Amino acid sequence: MVEPSDIDVNDNRLYLIDFFLILVFCIAFFGYQLGGIVPLSDHEGLVGVTARETLNGHWIVPHFDGQIRLQKTPGMYWAVALLAQCFGRLDEFVIRLPSAISACGVAILIALLAAKMFRRITGIITGLAAASSAGMLWQSHRGIADMLMTFFVTACFVCIYLGLERVEEKKSGTGFFILAYITFALGMLAKGPVPAPVVLIPVLIYLIWSGEWREWKKIHLITGIIICAVIIGGWVVPVLMNVDNAIWRWKAEYISRFTGGFAKATDRPWYYYIPQIFLLGLPWSVFLPAGIALVFNKQFEQKKKELMFLFLWFICGFVFFSLSKGKRAHYILPILPPAILLSVAGMIYLLEIRLSKKTAGRIGTGLVLILFLGLTGGYFYVNAHWPELIKYYLLLAVLLIVGLAVSVELYQRVNLLSSTTVIALTCGIIFAIIWPAVPQVTGPARDPRRAAKLITEKVGKDAEIYFIGKANGPLIFYFGRPIPQIPNSQEIVDTILKSKDPKDAKVNLTFAVVERVMELIAKPGRRYFITSDVRYPLAISWAKHRGKKIYEVLRIPRFFAKDKGLVLFSNRR
Repeated sequence: MVEPSDIDVNDNRLYLIDFFLILVFCIAFFGYQLGGIVPLSDHEGLVGVTARETLNGHWIVPHFDGQIRLQKTPGMYWAVALLAQCFGRLDEFVIRLPSAISACGVAILIALLAAKMFRRITGIITGLAAASSAGMLWQSHRGIADMLMTFFVTACFVCIYLGLERVEEKKSGTGFFILAYITFALGMLAKGPVPAPVVLIPVLIYLIWSGEWREWKKIHLITGIIICAVIIGGWVVPVLMNVDNAIWRWKAEYISRFTGGFAKATDRPWYYYIPQIFLLGLPWSVFLPAGIALVFNKQFEQKKKELMFLFLWFICGFVFFSLSKGKRAHYILPILPPAILLSVAGMIYLLEIRLSKKTAGRIGTGLVLILFLGLTGGYFYVNAHWPELIKYYLLLAVLLIVGLAVSVELYQRVNLLSSTTVIALTCGIIFAIIWPAVPQVTGPARDPRRAAKLITEKVGKDAEIYFIGKANGPLIFYFGRPIPQIPNSQEIVDTILKSKDPKDAKVNLTFAVVERVMELIAKPGRRYFITSDVRYPLAISWAKHRGKKIYEVLRIPRFFAKDKGLVLFSNRR
């Protein structure tokens, strides 16, 4: 794809030393401080509590806080629960480990694919880029299902490409296609139906575009349908047999979230993912436009199929996620691998073909100066708003400037591989500084470990406690036992199913909450309730209207958000 470099242009294999280099970077970066230095986030708390209840016997129908949880398929819960059994404990490290392992798998797979499509050096740099991109580093440290699903989606695409390549060479691709169907099904179990449009749409378009649909018999489609039916149906059928409204729950979570129905929509614009994909792919994504341009560059006609395969994987997923009414940055993780690969391809094209070393060196030197000026201006902003973080900022600024300067020098004096290795190493070190600083950014008030400890000190582990509104996953995880939610999951489902529209459902749920809370307050005995400081005055008003009194026990300002704290109150003084 490019001019000969220090690694043979005709070599399309990755060697043991290449895998070792990429794996060392992955283990060092993705495995760094997975444990309790940073407390669990909201989504991680949901995974942790559900995995704990999975270990308590709920392997088929996931449960969270004693309630049925079908918002997600069980793949991540199973992975965490199985690792918890292996390690003999369930903590932050175990909850995040599946994501870290999956991130390593993604890096190895796209490195292998890049080498197969183009050449060895492209594969090595792609592996290093995957190990050091912002999105991969951050999401490898989040114990949620998205990275696990991304691994299976990536494995599916790689197997499909290798299988089609075998067919084109008049060889059997059966093994690769079988693996593709298995990983596709496991991706569905990891995070619901998301892999279906993300995989099937681009693959179908590619088959039509390339004309390989004529070989559909060699793809073993019927066998694939059977494999998927067995793997996915092995979980879906038992759930349908045990949960009467399972189909409605899935519809509300997936279809309604996509269309903006009953499920909460994020109300973000259609172009929301344009900056997000660049942020997730930094620093390599600065070359993404160049990589996409290669698809339409006649100079690379002999690599048209490879580039189109990557382009369709990326663009079809991008369009699908952009059409959704529910948008969050981590949703587009399945299209980050092709974005990274295209970015690396674009970078190699620009630096080894389009630009001379002298020109590229001048541009790099200019970027170092611009970075220095930008970081100097940023110093005053950080010092004004987060003075406690200024030492981290200064360290990051020095690393960025030195890393970029050394990289430019190595590119000019040695080669591109040494230059990109320095960039990857710099990114990993920067993340190693940022990650432990997260608790300082969020503040001690947001630490669910501290909140759980304060509540335990006030009321003890065995007190009768209820959440008014949505239960907080991390708080429940660190508290160590379920805290029932009012209204519970089944009450929410029943109310929505009986209501004509979302507004009616909201009103009916509010009345149901008031009645249930007042009923518990009136009962003999002491019980406690957790709510927000925004809702607490309403609870006082509800109680006063019924001739009852409630008593504040504990208040943690800014626990739920900057403008929303936690209040623990009781029906007894």
